[in-house]
Amino acid sequence: MKNMKKSPVLYLILLFVALASLAITTVSAVRATPLDESEEYTARMISSNIGVTLQEGDADKDSWKNVAWRNYDTDHWDPEKGVMGLPIFEGLDLTSGTLYEDDFRVLNSGTIDEYVRVIVYKHWLSEKDGELVKDTDLDASLIQLSYAGSSNWVKDTKYSTSEKEIWYYTKPLAAAKKATADTPASEAEVTDVLINGIKLDGEIKNKYTKDEIVTQTEDETGTTTYTTITYDYEYNGKTFKIMLEVDGVQIKHAEDAILSAWGRKGITVNGDGSLSISN
Repeated sequence: MKNMKKSPVLYLILLFVALASLAITTVSAVRATPLDESEEYTARMISSNIGVTLQEGDADKDSWKNVAWRNYDTDHWDPEKGVMGLPIFEGLDLTSGTLYEDDFRVLNSGTIDEYVRVIVYKHWLSEKDGELVKDTDLDASLIQLSYAGSSNWVKDTKYSTSEKEIWYYTKPLAAAKKATADTPASEAEVTDVLINGIKLDGEIKNKYTKDEIVTQTEDETGTTTYTTITYDYEYNGKTFKIMLEVDGVQIKHAEDAILSAWGRKGITVNGDGSLSISN
């Protein structure tokens, strides 16, 4: 029997980070100021052809910009970082439950066809010893992303939680192709829109404790009673953090590549090239 030599698994990871602080002063006056950050994270990048780019824009106007990317250019990894996306929240009432629209999709910016997935991380941060640290006592489900509803994006319900949602794009994403004698040139493919907005659950404004302090004063006219009511908002001064992790794997030997790179069993490649995910 011949020894079958497997081709190397080609994949990469791109991490896109968004922070916004929440300052609750009254129920009707809530503002947030963004702390912009965009960074990349790489793991076992052994390909000379693979690349992913996260795009932000307006799907209705077909207007897009690259906000973060990671591409291998034969000799080196492109170190460029994107500009922070996500809406500018300053001056907006985040506790109203209003959806602030912002569209995100993924572009194949490499030179080989690939499968991509997006992992959405979201949680709250609190200040401790002068640093922002993850606060597991606060409810991550109050941070809500709106998903566009494309059937080509499938949520991995088996491994998703309130703090982490895993989405697979089931169609292979083709790279740009140069024209040949037999075929015309073609542009790189993009996914359907995955995320089209962000909001905080309106219930966040009801997360408070109420304290009443009764005091009395006396003078020649008699006794006067005063009641002072204070509200301590649980999420006042907290920061929420959203991370979009985009990664791609080769379509060649895809099932082996997906298992090796993503560690996910139960993903199969159908005859038409689409992925099926067992949940």
